[in-house]
Amino acid sequence: LWSRLIHAIAGPPVHCILVVPTGSNGRYVGVHAVAGAGVERVELTAAQRTADRWELVPVPRCDALTALAFAERRIGARYDYVGAALYGTPLTHRSRWTCSELCAEALVAGGAPLALLDAGRTPRRLLAALRGLA
Repeated sequence: LWSRLIHAIAGPPVHCILVVPTGSNGRYVGVHAVAGAGVERVELTAAQRTADRWELVPVPRCDALTALAFAERRIGARYDYVGAALYGTPLTHRSRWTCSELCAEALVAGGAPLALLDAGRTPRRLLAALRGLA
């Protein structure tokens, strides 16, 4: 298995979801942080139907199941409104999450380079860092 990051491509990236294939049936499971809902698990059939709005980015050197397990342990955590308002400012608390913080930390937990932690402060920076890994 391999992990992927999904992001909106209509304009600058505005959201990230950690996405992992669930098997050979073409379905994916994702974990993301959303304002109003916090960290939650989602089935990505809806994202597949709107593929023109999303881009799947492969993440080399990352164990998908380890990254997914990291993210799933945070399900139910609250959304980080302060972190979202101060994108680009390093914050060290981890009881609340933005989408890019969650994705970056999960990918690093799965074995991706530590540089993603700094890039994970915004979806745009995280996408650029992931494209640099390919």
